[in-house]
Amino acid sequence: MNTLDEYLSGEFHTDRQEVAAIDGLIVEASRTLIFAFTDRGWPYKVEQANALEAPSNLSHSTTAMAALAIARLLGRTKKRPNEIHALRFPFDAIEPELQADLEATEEKAFNLLVSKEGILKDATARTESLTFGNNDVITLAYLLDLARVERASHIRQYWEDETGQLTA
Repeated sequence: MNTLDEYLSGEFHTDRQEVAAIDGLIVEASRTLIFAFTDRGWPYKVEQANALEAPSNLSHSTTAMAALAIARLLGRTKKRPNEIHALRFPFDAIEPELQADLEATEEKAFNLLVSKEGILKDATARTESLTFGNNDVITLAYLLDLARVERASHIRQYWEDETGQLTA
């Protein structure tokens, strides 16, 4: 076992470099979330070598998942009881211009989720997923977390209308 002095004079610098590299990857992933967003949500996959194609249908699950990732980066999600966040939220490596772009994309995604193609389609509140089916637990879990985001009051309303409750 190393002493604190040994750690600070040795492995600490390597650990800091690894954290900086991961921070850079998170920033690049954030830019991809902004770049890949379309008026029909996010495509199911983004490949660097291929042109970006808008999805043919809105994926409630993909849109909720990506919107939740942005909300977490911006520090908007509430911690659940017994949940431990290993990362820093809000993520402090995001510069103001990127943060503004993330906020705009987040708002568009929230609006898309409750649009006529979203979870309130045909005046019936439900999620649809080609992968997971209707009202699947994965998409509903994303929506539950999004319902706790202050800026997503319309998603909160969906959840309360659908379940009659919202557990804090």
